[in-house]
Amino acid sequence: MRTCVFCSASFKAPKPSSPMRYCSVGCANRSKIAAPGPCMDCGVETGRKVGRGGIRRCQDCQSRNRRNHYRHKNYQRRHATPPPSRRITMAELGERDSWRCHLCRRKVNPVLESPHDLSKTMDHLVPIADGGDHEPANLALAHRICNTRRSTGGVVQLALIG
Repeated sequence: MRTCVFCSASFKAPKPSSPMRYCSVGCANRSKIAAPGPCMDCGVETGRKVGRGGIRRCQDCQSRNRRNHYRHKNYQRRHATPPPSRRITMAELGERDSWRCHLCRRKVNPVLESPHDLSKTMDHLVPIADGGDHEPANLALAHRICNTRRSTGGVVQLALIG
C-alpha cells in the first residue's frame, strides 16, 4: 500500500515497480496548481499554475496575451505593417460605402452578424498578402460570402458612387 502525496489516502499501485505517487488523476492534477499568487500583468490574486518561463497570469490576461501573440504573428506572416493609429469602424465604413457590397452591389444589412453569409465584412482592395495595408483607402464593405469567394483574387478598384 502507498500513500497519496496530495491527499494522504492509501492506495494500491497497479505494479510494485510503478512510480505512481497519487491515488487518482484528480489528485495529480490538483497538485500541479501552484499556490495562489499575483498575476504578472494586473496583480490580481490567482491560483493558476505558473506557465513557461515562470510567468503566472490570470485567465483574462492569459487570453489577452494569447490574442495579441496570434495577432502579431498573423501580421508578420502576411508581411503587413501593424494597423494605423486611425482605425475605421464598421459603422464608418458602412456609411462611407452607403451599406452596399462593393463586389455584388447589393445592400448589406448592418444588423446581421458573423457567421451569417450576408453579414458585413471589411474587404481589402489590395490584399494584405499582396502588400496591401489596413488603411481606410484600401478597405471596402462586402458581404461575408462575396469576400470569401473573392479570397485573395487580385486587386479590385473601389467603384465611384455619384
